[in-house]
Amino acid sequence: EKKFLEVGDIYLTVVSPEKLEYAKYCSKPIKKLLLPHLIRYAKPAFKVQKKKQIVIMRHSIQSASIQHTIDNVIKPLRYPTIVFNTPMEYFYSLPPLNLPPFVKLMPRKPRDAFIIDLMKCRVGIDDNEGYVGWSRFAMECAIAGVACIGSTEAVKDIFPDLFTEHKDYEQQKILVQKLMTDDAFYKKQIKKAKRRLEKVVGEKSLIKQLLQLILSLKKDFPEIDRGKAQRNRLKKFIKYVWGGKMPCRMPSKEGKAFDPISKRILTQEEWLKLYGE
Repeated sequence: EKKFLEVGDIYLTVVSPEKLEYAKYCSKPIKKLLLPHLIRYAKPAFKVQKKKQIVIMRHSIQSASIQHTIDNVIKPLRYPTIVFNTPMEYFYSLPPLNLPPFVKLMPRKPRDAFIIDLMKCRVGIDDNEGYVGWSRFAMECAIAGVACIGSTEAVKDIFPDLFTEHKDYEQQKILVQKLMTDDAFYKKQIKKAKRRLEKVVGEKSLIKQLLQLILSLKKDFPEIDRGKAQRNRLKKFIKYVWGGKMPCRMPSKEGKAFDPISKRILTQEEWLKLYGE
């Protein structure tokens, strides 16, 4: 394990490095860098009628628990609630949850169908016990227009106003009630989350962060450092990523494509001269 932690120049994680048990054994930099999750999701093409109901996700079928949220937040508030427990193949093999009659237990569906189910809800709670990941659930809530309360890093990144400490049931109940009864507050949180999605897990934002991490190492990389011309091209590429522009895809051998950076139509040969294989 010690040898493994010395192989890389930098180690990337989806959670804050201070949460990692192995960090104390690693002498190299450990940085948080999320995955470009948004490219996996189609933008919902239609609106689903929202109901004043809560949604919860049980993250890990082996270690995570949501019973404490059911007992201390859901039961006292008595709002209709959907609990997504696990994909269908494991659904009937899990220990049963102690659920009141107004809570519906459902298997998690494939990605696009799951987003449609989420769109029917108004408030999510993301405070699993025994879970240490980032949490795509809070991100999926933002995509579906669900305001998500909780203690995960994803809630802190995407819904900062709705972040609570783990098991802070009183604050969670206050936020649920405010989101259910105050339309202006609810809409403000959804609007803010949509903006933060691009910043936190958008493709361009993550390319920018990755380039910053590479450059922060201050090392020579042979594959991109073959002379002044190539270094200048790399700088130009980085500059345009910062500005939000990207080179066009490489044209086919017989084809051509308009390039927004050079602002001209390129053949494959011209594209290779500019950007290299």
